[in-house]
Amino acid sequence: MIDRVDFKDKKLRDIRFGELSFMCAYAYWHLVEIYGNVDLRTKETSAESLSMSCHRSSYEDLYDLSFV
Repeated sequence: MIDRVDFKDKKLRDIRFGELSFMCAYAYWHLVEIYGNVDLRTKETSAESLSMSCHRSSYEDLYDLSFV
């Protein structure tokens, strides 16, 4: 998603990407701490791929995920 944004400064883009990665990881951490295993999604969900079925990812998958 961030690749679609036109940044004039590469350093600013890297800073924003780092902030975005942190916020995503922080949100998943809260979800796991509150609800336990949650459905881990690493790609954007499109209307075509949307389904009512989901599965719970393992704790290892959730905590080992790298957003970089």
